[in-house]
Amino acid sequence: MVEKNGIRSIERITGHHRDTIGQLLEDLALHAEMVNSILLHDVKLGQFEVDEMWTFIKKNKRRLSQEAQMQMSKVMPGYSIS
Repeated sequence: MVEKNGIRSIERITGHHRDTIGQLLEDLALHAEMVNSILLHDVKLGQFEVDEMWTFIKKNKRRLSQEAQMQMSKVMPGYSIS
């Protein structure tokens, strides 16, 4: 989750109901699946290449601009800007 917090921890931290947080996580997961599908089928990358790309991005996130980091956090479940 967010910095390895559970849904109930996120509920306490943010003040949002756990059902809202759960729905947001489901939406993020669906979006991540769509991005991977586009990379696999439309861009024609292999599963290994997609995995390597996400690993590279995660390892080098501190080199990304703040805007790029914010965009990555939108498409990658569990991606943390910190």
